[in-house]
Amino acid sequence: MIEDSLWIDIDLPMELEFKLERVQRLVDELTTEEMRTLCKASIMHNFHLMHYAKQSVARVAELEDERPNRKTRKAPSKSRAVPNKKKSSEDNS
Repeated sequence: MIEDSLWIDIDLPMELEFKLERVQRLVDELTTEEMRTLCKASIMHNFHLMHYAKQSVARVAELEDERPNRKTRKAPSKSRAVPNKKKSSEDNS
């Protein structure tokens, strides 16, 4: 479940949980040299992912800065009464 304060779900979906468990079991069967190679590849991949995440966050910040300052519209009133601004100008005629 995603908390209201979080914009990203940090929990893995069930399908990915199962895939992760399968890969972890495969790792248990690796030799020392295979483990070393996998570790190096994982570290390199992790660095790339961190770099991509930082770029993504920076780009989102840029896009938010470029966004014009829009005034938010007020929600319609519950009475559904719409004020008639033209009426006062018609009364003066």
